[in-house]
Amino acid sequence: MSKAILEFNLPEETEDFRMAVDAQAMHSAICDLLEYIRAKRKYAEEHEKTFEDLANYAYENFGNFCE
Repeated sequence: MSKAILEFNLPEETEDFRMAVDAQAMHSAICDLLEYIRAKRKYAEEHEKTFEDLANYAYENFGNFCE
C-alpha cells in the first residue's frame, strides 16, 4: 500500500496547512455549486437565472472558505 505524507512547518506554513486540510470540503463545495448552476440552467424560469442569484448562493454557502 502506498502512502503520502504532507509535512508543514507551523506556524510559517499555516495557510498551506489549512488549504490541505480543507481540500475535500472545497471540492465538495465546488461540486455543489456546479450542481446548483446546472439545475438553474435546466429548471429555473428566465427571470431566476441571474448572476446576482448565483453570487448570493455562492456567498451564502461557500463564503466561509475565504475567511
